[in-house]
Amino acid sequence: MAVLLPRTLPAVASLRAEGCPVAEDPAPTDGTLPRRRTLTVVLVNLMPYKASTEADFARLLANGPQDVRLLLAVPDGYVTTATPADHMARFYRPFFDLPLARIDAVIVTGAPVETLPFDHVFYWDGLRRILDWLDAARMPSLHVCWGAQAAMHHYHGVEKHPLRRKRFGLYPHMPMGSGHGLLTGIDLPFHMPVSRQSETRLEDLVRRPGLRPVLTAPVAGVGLVRDRARPAVYCLNHPEYGPRRLPEEFARDRKAGREIDPPAGYDAGLRRPQVAWQTAARTLYRNWITEIAATDPRTSADVALDWLLRAQLSGSTAPAGSPCRLQ
Repeated sequence: MAVLLPRTLPAVASLRAEGCPVAEDPAPTDGTLPRRRTLTVVLVNLMPYKASTEADFARLLANGPQDVRLLLAVPDGYVTTATPADHMARFYRPFFDLPLARIDAVIVTGAPVETLPFDHVFYWDGLRRILDWLDAARMPSLHVCWGAQAAMHHYHGVEKHPLRRKRFGLYPHMPMGSGHGLLTGIDLPFHMPVSRQSETRLEDLVRRPGLRPVLTAPVAGVGLVRDRARPAVYCLNHPEYGPRRLPEEFARDRKAGREIDPPAGYDAGLRRPQVAWQTAARTLYRNWITEIAATDPRTSADVALDWLLRAQLSGSTAPAGSPCRLQ
């Protein structure tokens, strides 16, 4: 299937050049979305280099079982100097300005703020509002790297622990226990890119019955966690990274004078681990989208009741087959 991206988003051209199934979305991002069987996913993008992150996530969402529309958002109070202002103005909206009644899932990315206490992050209040809304709406969500740490801290009080040196590279992860639907079809070990200045410790998770660790690595630690109380997945690492992101990040950090080792487990001359990571990442996201599609409220009888109530209140008749999520 295809991923539908905002019109003229730079990622459209680059992904088409890769042969990725991508299309420009005719739907407006500031109004009601078309009523069609397309899953709508909001990317709350906190990464500094927005364009590359947009392409990374769109590449994986394009491999789902049905079309996925991607909307781009930031928390209230968020500003950035790493991405041009015209890009932000054209393609991004504050999260609560989006048509939230019509979305199906949310992805919250990582952010380069791991060395700060959570409440010292300038958009922390705005992000907490999003997390509270996700919880109240029972909205499926996927939280990545610092975004995962932030969500587990907000929902469960889990702390992050600083590392002496950046943990960086491609690390093999193995499952904890069995019956993890997200891992269906993935050859193990799951080689996953890691780029973190802090860690979430397994002993902090096992003391919280609301969290279920899914993947862990001997050196890199916890990689994937499910929330037992809400439809949330916490991915502490970066399976979404494109094939060149690790060496590019290494070169960028070195140029900036930061202390960083070459990416562990990554060798441009040895393709097998890199190919295995990208295949596993596509399968992971496909499994996640499949889960969301299987529980899509638009496939239930509640849709008819939803529209009946709305028709009564508005005095109008809803078009047949029109999906809507109650707020």
